[in-house]
Amino acid sequence: MKIKDVDKVFYSITKAARELVSAERATLFLANAKDHVLWSKVAEGASGRIEVPFGKGLVGDSFKHSRSIKVDDTSQDKRFAGKKHSSNDFVTKALLCAPVYTSENLKYGVLQVLNKTTAGRNKQNSGDAKFSDEDLEQLEQFSHKIGSVVQNWMNYFDTVQRMNLELDSAIESEGKMVRLIQFILKCGGDHLDTNLQTIGDISMEDIIYMLPAERTAENEKAASMIQALYRGKKQRELMKEEHPELYRKLFVKE
Repeated sequence: MKIKDVDKVFYSITKAARELVSAERATLFLANAKDHVLWSKVAEGASGRIEVPFGKGLVGDSFKHSRSIKVDDTSQDKRFAGKKHSSNDFVTKALLCAPVYTSENLKYGVLQVLNKTTAGRNKQNSGDAKFSDEDLEQLEQFSHKIGSVVQNWMNYFDTVQRMNLELDSAIESEGKMVRLIQFILKCGGDHLDTNLQTIGDISMEDIIYMLPAERTAENEKAASMIQALYRGKKQRELMKEEHPELYRKLFVKE
């Protein structure tokens, strides 16, 4: 599954949560356990990514203490600090928060909905509408049901992340080997050529001895590549002497 396809799923989940309780906006926060923050995977109407430390604000409180929250008037709750995330003059007056759980009680984030509408879907808040206890219960049940979806995505994302790190590491290792090979050819090329002509082969020990570092698996791999390169060179020279026509067809550009 592609990342953009997963994103569509989360946008649909967030929209469904908003419509379920007749709210104006909704946000799905996911937990980053490494940095101890919640971040907005989907934030309707937000001007950018939102990050909330565990235990801070209403969302952080909901996640840290594993509890749902219903606020009828955000101006009276000191934990509320959401105005700076709005992309316009939107004012949050009432909200609900519910932790996102799996069936194994593993916690992955928080669903938050803002402002109860007075006349169903996509209707603006009249200013005094409040979410009911039933709304909170519905959001809690919905958050629990989507837990497995969030869990699967988090596991997938973690796998992709690990693969990218391993790829970066492999690319870096390849870069180091290229530099090692360049160093050997620059500093020991004549010596290796002499060995090739007099002995007829080049030993791994001869190559590794010229390396500017201790013997490692990476150095041995670089040395093996150098050995193969020189052995191939010797084979081409023998072919040139014993089978000139074949050599010309394979290696000489007309």
